[in-house]
Amino acid sequence: MLKMIAEQGHSLILLSPKDEFIEKLMKELECTHLHLNSLNPRSIHPIADLNLFFELQKAYKKIKPDLIFHFTIKLNIYGGFAAKFNNIKYISNITGLGSSFTNHSILRWWTMKMYRWALNKSICTFFHNQEDLTLFTKASICEKTFLIPGSGIDVQYYKAQKRNSLSVKKFLFAGRILPEKGIFEFCKAAEKIKQLYPDVVFDVVGDLSILKQNQSLELQFNDFVIRNIIQFHGAQSSIKHFYQNADVFVLPSYREGKSKAILEAMAMELPIITTNVPGCNDISNDLFLVLSKNVEELYQMMCKLIEMPIDELQKIGAKNRQTTIQEFSTDKIVNLYQQLIAKIKDDQL
Repeated sequence: MLKMIAEQGHSLILLSPKDEFIEKLMKELECTHLHLNSLNPRSIHPIADLNLFFELQKAYKKIKPDLIFHFTIKLNIYGGFAAKFNNIKYISNITGLGSSFTNHSILRWWTMKMYRWALNKSICTFFHNQEDLTLFTKASICEKTFLIPGSGIDVQYYKAQKRNSLSVKKFLFAGRILPEKGIFEFCKAAEKIKQLYPDVVFDVVGDLSILKQNQSLELQFNDFVIRNIIQFHGAQSSIKHFYQNADVFVLPSYREGKSKAILEAMAMELPIITTNVPGCNDISNDLFLVLSKNVEELYQMMCKLIEMPIDELQKIGAKNRQTTIQEFSTDKIVNLYQQLIAKIKDDQL
């Protein structure tokens, strides 16, 4: 999307924490980056969030952009406040609702209130699945909404080489190492399968940094690693080769926006086991769905795929790739953004 905006002759300013991708983006897009100091995605401390608002408000006042794109929960909320304060046009992008929506709690109620205040002046709000869009419109949080099929997948990059597997020997989990991603259901199901199929491998790829903030959960996860139930590979800048070497991809998430990991795995022609929750169950009819937070059902489904003929699974993987090409390619997503920007320039929104 950034590349498309730059190619249309617009000036780009990126406001974010600094990571290993920023210098590459600045070089490729000839854009400016401003470091965002106050963003802590997991914090619910009001002082920290207030600091984020003031930092955004100060930056917007200085930059005076014509249009702001907000992504992620806190920037949709506090960026919305800051943009309204400075009377700047902004677009909100709800890629997912986060852990506060996996439990019915006071935090969920408060987050909905914050969204209502933050999004009511947004030019439009993008949603990545129908359930989230319906939730917000029924609650009268935002009026002008667009449903888009995720963030887009580069189907030329995520393209598998021919696999020579004779049976299912390797399951892959890829995602942030968090309870709400279903990592412990994956590990517990793997532990049960190891008793029947000791040669089956369970690879786990993802960032452990957030789980490290909870010592009890970190010890629980590390126990599965120490006992060789799972093979943990940590965070990776690219996981294409893990998709290539896997036989089945598993994501037992509690809720998603539109799971990019599932779409990448589909593009790599893998059969998918995931949960019957928003952001997972609406991607394809060829996914193997299980109940969320249900270790036994996940275990049974994984055993079922181990016993399935490999050529049948490969046919399902090939269908998954075709679905990704037809419905979730990057070109399709970028084209939607391009049409939107054109309408904004012509004052049609």
